[in-house]
Amino acid sequence: MVAYENFLVLPKGSQYGYLDTTSWSWASNASACFEDNHNFFLVCALSFYPVIFGIRHIMKDREPFDLGGAKSSARLNYIFWWEVGLALFSIVGVYHVVPMAMAPLFEGKSLAESICMDGVHGDPRNVWTLLFMLSKVAEFGDTIFVVLRKKPLILLQHYHHLATMLYCWYGSRFVYNLNNTNVYFAGMNLTVHSIMYTWYAATRTGWRSPKWMMMCVTLLQLVQMVAGVSIVLVAGFGPASMKCGTWVKEGLYGFAGCLFMYFSYLVLFGQLFVSNYCTKKEKEKPN
Repeated sequence: MVAYENFLVLPKGSQYGYLDTTSWSWASNASACFEDNHNFFLVCALSFYPVIFGIRHIMKDREPFDLGGAKSSARLNYIFWWEVGLALFSIVGVYHVVPMAMAPLFEGKSLAESICMDGVHGDPRNVWTLLFMLSKVAEFGDTIFVVLRKKPLILLQHYHHLATMLYCWYGSRFVYNLNNTNVYFAGMNLTVHSIMYTWYAATRTGWRSPKWMMMCVTLLQLVQMVAGVSIVLVAGFGPASMKCGTWVKEGLYGFAGCLFMYFSYLVLFGQLFVSNYCTKKEKEKPN
């Protein structure tokens, strides 16, 4: 654990409040962060759709903002640096969170036991799980870029950003003492985002991605949703001898909400994959 703590972990000390790792406790650090700042997260959630659709309405008869991209003439490639920042954050997050999530498996525990057991949330490397959850508010910026640049705004784009932020809010407060799904979800999403945002950033420079690579990025997102549904089902209905099932007994509505969230993502990403890569698009006939 020492090696992880010495690599790009935020400085230690009580002055760092919720991010202090010297006496890390999920309840007093991560959960308290969301509880103490309840109003902030509430305002972010309630204002998301008014802001997004308000901007889209204002932009209806205006020229799109030139915020960077392959054919941009802007002095600064804003969207490139935005995605580079998210990619770097995700890569560092993977370095800390994934080994922590996998540790029980390497110690000989089964996958079901690793998902349903308690104890992983006490690891101070979970400061990166907390940062991951907080980053879901920052990722609203993805949708803001879409509407400011007047790009197509699909349901998957805005719905999954808001739903994920709301789930992280709930998961940080109530799921940590029921199972380890918070850590597994964070590890999966950080891994996918480290690849996805790196790929996105590369395309903003003018590099033309081969189609097979585009397919792999979407397929990776689809696999994440299959894994998410599977993890939720294991946590809810796995062997009771491995402490599975507590979530259903003590937080049925939250469990059902999480299962619906991942299943809806699976359907939407599946539709996106089929639409982009499995369906022939008809070419418009000349008049």
